[in-house]
Amino acid sequence: METLDDIHKYLEEPFLKGLLRILILGTLKRGELYGYQIYKYVKNIIKSKISLSTFYTILKELEEAKFIIKIGSKYILTEKGLNALRLFLSKYNDLSSFLSI
Repeated sequence: METLDDIHKYLEEPFLKGLLRILILGTLKRGELYGYQIYKYVKNIIKSKISLSTFYTILKELEEAKFIIKIGSKYILTEKGLNALRLFLSKYNDLSSFLSI
């Protein structure tokens, strides 16, 4: 029988991390923002616990993938990131109305 820990580890956590990546890109589509501004906005949408360390790790991964760049203390969506977001949303069309692309 599944435990709540198993559900969290194998289903909820990977889903939330993937969703977090998409929401970060969608949030930055609106313009450049500080990391903590993005964090507050996304946390409000997800309505789930997201640790700052997890959030900033994902920001770093998106930066390494060149989906976003950091200039000073602000993050900016790159053309590559915008294209990736559009491609993802075209595959999963139901999300595009939510993120308004």
